[in-house]
Amino acid sequence: MYERSENSSQLNYLRKLILPSSNKSNEIIKSLALSPNEETLLVGTNYNHLYQFSFSKKETNIFQYAIDSGHIGSIITGVVCIRKPILFTLGIDRCLKIWNLQTKLVIK
Repeated sequence: MYERSENSSQLNYLRKLILPSSNKSNEIIKSLALSPNEETLLVGTNYNHLYQFSFSKKETNIFQYAIDSGHIGSIITGVVCIRKPILFTLGIDRCLKIWNLQTKLVIK
């Protein structure tokens, strides 16, 4: 992870972020979604896993398992709600799923 200062185009190294399964398999990040308050990063992988990383937790560099995607096939995109802990995912199975990020369950 890198950070760019406001008055420079130079990037400063902050830390390395690690997928929990990165030592076991060839899991590849396919998509990223940043929460509107820029505190949480969601990651979708080629194995249909969703992970989350909280920037407020300075002591960790490992993504946490977010939810079981429930899609048949990969997730095309995901969007986080601005006002509530809700995630919308769209998969290649043509299903739109709405998730409660606190309970980690499908709402619809």
